[in-house]
Amino acid sequence: MSFFSRLACLTATIAIVLTGCSNDQPVKAQSDTKSVKYTNAEVFTQSMKLTQAKALPAPKIDMTTIKQKQALEAMKMQHETSFYRGSRYKKQVALTFDDGPDDNYTPQILDILKKEHVKATFFVVGIMAKRYPSSLKRIYQEGHVVANHSWNHPVLSKLPEAAVMKQIEDTNNVVTSVIGKTPLMVRPPYGALNKKLTNAVGKRGYKLIYWDVDTLDWDNHSPDQILTSVKKESKTGSIIL
Repeated sequence: MSFFSRLACLTATIAIVLTGCSNDQPVKAQSDTKSVKYTNAEVFTQSMKLTQAKALPAPKIDMTTIKQKQALEAMKMQHETSFYRGSRYKKQVALTFDDGPDDNYTPQILDILKKEHVKATFFVVGIMAKRYPSSLKRIYQEGHVVANHSWNHPVLSKLPEAAVMKQIEDTNNVVTSVIGKTPLMVRPPYGALNKKLTNAVGKRGYKLIYWDVDTLDWDNHSPDQILTSVKKESKTGSIIL
């Protein structure tokens, strides 16, 4: 089975992974790539336990305490610069794609996402966005999030601050000229991070988005290996690379 066929399978199993259903149950996949914005999450229903065939009284859930924890988490995340996951209070994950767009793989991925009714985040490289504006425009028009992945994929943590900001701003200028909106989310190439980079990006209002599930698809992993790693490693709020 091709990579893109397996991608369709992956998107269709995301909800199954997070809800604990068996793979035999048809579940419509849903994903909210805006989870990195960390809005207040939904409260999960707690199941009652039975002991010695005698039903215990339903436990009382302190809704005030749960909502306070959600609010505190959201408030904390709003003031952070670097993110490796979304909220653990909401059963959703974020699918993310790096290094595009192009006119070969990007349309195939978009076709699958559209078929499965799944939204994703595309971290685009400036030189690719400039070369393939029609694919970039389609990403945005189909409701996906467009984010920044530098201009030509250098190790940003090794660059002076002025060069880092040029990488980000040059990419944003191209993206803005095509879709009319400026990305505020940045994924540093290779996940390279240091305090200098965090401070430089954070003080300008950008958010650094990393991941907690790495499919290692670039390392010649098979579709089955990719699918297995996602199913094994994904948790509520995971950001999947």
